[in-house]
Amino acid sequence: VYSDDCDRFQTARKLYDEVKDDVALISTSPIPRHREAGVTAFGTGFFVNDGREIVTNAHVVTAMPYLEVVT
Repeated sequence: VYSDDCDRFQTARKLYDEVKDDVALISTSPIPRHREAGVTAFGTGFFVNDGREIVTNAHVVTAMPYLEVVT
């Protein structure tokens, strides 16, 4: 059992290492740069087109008018 868990961990770690630079945290806020001003939603996205665009789910970006992308 331990070796199976170890293999799964190594597979997950390899996947993380391959994609970590392409993933972004997206936070939304009702006021620019004021997360404490109201409910903030969070989601993730990933970079495409050599980092020029981010793909994410619609529910991540439709909740509030202001977005912040953190890499």
